[in-house]
Amino acid sequence: MICVAIAAKNLQEAKKKAGKAAQKGANLVEIRLDYFKSIISSSLHGIMESITVPVIFTLRKKSEGGYFQGNETERQNILKELIEIRPRYVDVELSTETLPELMELGKKNSVEIICSYHDFKKTPPLQNLLEKTKKIKQMRGKIGKIITMATQPQDNLIHFNLLQEVTDLKMICFAMGQAGILSRVFSPIFGGMFTFASLDEKTALGQINISEMQQIYKLMDLKMNF
Repeated sequence: MICVAIAAKNLQEAKKKAGKAAQKGANLVEIRLDYFKSIISSSLHGIMESITVPVIFTLRKKSEGGYFQGNETERQNILKELIEIRPRYVDVELSTETLPELMELGKKNSVEIICSYHDFKKTPPLQNLLEKTKKIKQMRGKIGKIITMATQPQDNLIHFNLLQEVTDLKMICFAMGQAGILSRVFSPIFGGMFTFASLDEKTALGQINISEMQQIYKLMDLKMNF
């Protein structure tokens, strides 16, 4: 499956781009709320009502590549509000102090929490990443997201091996950067829950436009719903 990451400054722009992504064949969309100039949680129902694919709300903190300008307490309070809106998914960093509380709130509201970990400098050894998945499971997480920076082509293999090793978690797992493009394309084939593509503006290094990603799968004679 392909998720399109949406970078927008406000609700109207996000709705427009999310609708366009759905028309282009995205299976789901990620709304990067940390790109918003201001966040009014109650108005976000409109995004979910206006498009036909599931929505991931993400409020990425600066230390993991995000642009949220508020402090961590404000961010965590907004995450609580986002869960109560009941999108299909909310992405919460594994390093978030209130993750156990947010996990419980997600369960109460039938929202699936994606427990995410990012390394923007390198791809750590497989064993290090397996430790991150163990921590996710200790938090009773059901979906893990492990994203690293590829500095060499061999880093793609670490992600493929991670997907093969972890069988008791749903996993979103690939490497960023030019050297990590292989893992972006092949992650769903190796068991990843979905991969990410861009619409107009990229939200991470190495992202491929959704049309190009679909063309790659078409040339490989593969369907997006693995």
